[in-house]
Amino acid sequence: MNLYAYYLAYARGNPGTARRRIAGNLAGTIKDDRLRRMYSDGVANNCESRMIKKAELRIFGHALRDTIRDDVPEAAIELINGSRLRYLADWVDRLDSMFSEHFESCHDCNNISLSGDMHEAYNGDYEICQHCRDSNYFWSDRRDTLIRDDDDEPEELPEDSIIGEYHSSRHHLGHIPSEYDKRNTRVLLGLELEMECDMDNYDRETRAEYLIANIGSHESELPAGGEYTYAMLEQDGSLSNGGLGGFEMVTGYTGLDVHAKQLAFFKNKFAGMTSHNTRTCGLHVHVCKAGMSLLHAAKLVLFINDAANLPLIKTIARRTESNYCAFIDKKENKQWIKDALECGSKRSALRNLNRDRYEALNFKNDNTIEFRLFKGSLKFETIMSCLEFSFIAWFFARDTSQQQLNTDNFLQYICLENNRHDTRYLRAYLHDKGWQLPFSPKADSRQQTAAPAATNQSNKEEL
Repeated sequence: MNLYAYYLAYARGNPGTARRRIAGNLAGTIKDDRLRRMYSDGVANNCESRMIKKAELRIFGHALRDTIRDDVPEAAIELINGSRLRYLADWVDRLDSMFSEHFESCHDCNNISLSGDMHEAYNGDYEICQHCRDSNYFWSDRRDTLIRDDDDEPEELPEDSIIGEYHSSRHHLGHIPSEYDKRNTRVLLGLELEMECDMDNYDRETRAEYLIANIGSHESELPAGGEYTYAMLEQDGSLSNGGLGGFEMVTGYTGLDVHAKQLAFFKNKFAGMTSHNTRTCGLHVHVCKAGMSLLHAAKLVLFINDAANLPLIKTIARRTESNYCAFIDKKENKQWIKDALECGSKRSALRNLNRDRYEALNFKNDNTIEFRLFKGSLKFETIMSCLEFSFIAWFFARDTSQQQLNTDNFLQYICLENNRHDTRYLRAYLHDKGWQLPFSPKADSRQQTAAPAATNQSNKEEL
């Protein structure tokens, strides 16, 4: 019996008929009788299903070969999107290697399209296909981007406001040169810090202008020099009063040295603003994903989510979890890593290490890992501790075996001589919170950074 011939004859017009013909021709044959004598009926039927799948795969391969031979990428897309075999591989990368065009998968429905036919949503957070764009999205003139039909529009901001719309800084912030660019493994960080305004006693716009005047620009001290935009402000709907009760500060990506210089503003109290003592504010750190293997990333996920490490993580994060940063037991149930491995390419695998954006570690972004676990703070030492923790956790996961991803080894790791320069504030913070470190932190006069002479008040905000 030629399974392929039957499938070829019937699959294009009526695949159900093809399956029935294959099953019917198998029934009562010597092969069928032998299968049922050797195995149960259920197993024999599974063998029959495997033969049908083999025929399906063969016809699929021949049809895909024809699209490649004829150089018709649209036909390949239609073939793959319409087949249940589409989940056998990461077709985006494979199609990129088969054709001269570039392909993307839709964030919402996972269907594949040519890159030129995709649409950016939420200022490039992700891309969607034409069908999803027509069915579920509309263009927001205020946000200057596509947003979902069920997404509420925020109240309109003044045209001259220094506080931009959500994600408005995306195309204005970039790389800021630092000493960390010279390292063999260059790992840079960006910061997102939400804060609320005491609207009864202060004007939000005035506070925003004051912050940007002190922290917005960075004058590089490197030989090349130059002035760079360090931070911008955005409205965030998760804050009080529909987002109008505060704002989010977003920085460019750079080394810990530049962050320490710019964030020295927070060594003094930022009057009228708060972050830690709220129920709305978080502090998110973005760390480079480049050069990260799937094993490296998986170990980082295990370290952060291990219940045995929770006391350490809670100390640094200053919270256990919220709706925006869930901790999930990744040690017992390994389905998350199996799902990632099935994605094919490393890029897709990394993006699928978490189920959605609202886990403690978010891998959904194209170029960065987002550490979402921290509660907000306007205290310099605390902000720097969060940055240093994210930075050194990246290296700890890379350099440590899965069996050694525990708190004791992490504390030893941050105290290694080669790592002390990058963990100064983190070690001091943990020491102040009662953690016993193998190496006691000491003041380093070379790292002292003068704060702007903005106010004589000390920063009294709680950690």
